[in-house]
Amino acid sequence: MTTLEMKQSLHERIDQLDDQFLKAVYAMIETYASSDIIVGYELNGDPVLSKDLEQRILKAETQIQKGEYLSMGELKEKVNTWRNTK
Repeated sequence: MTTLEMKQSLHERIDQLDDQFLKAVYAMIETYASSDIIVGYELNGDPVLSKDLEQRILKAETQIQKGEYLSMGELKEKVNTWRNTK
């Protein structure tokens, strides 16, 4: 069954639900829609939530606009420095 077919089937079934079950389905959908979705994990295993990722992206875009970033050449120099200080 395609996504479109599932949506159409759900629409038809929702129209036939009694009030109690409709309230349960509504609560479930609202909970899912308002909950933060895990989109990945940190190296230490902590989850990365979608809202946190959005904030990180906005911060990174602001830093880029301000010129607060390293070029690949600058990054390679830093890595070489780190390697030579061990």
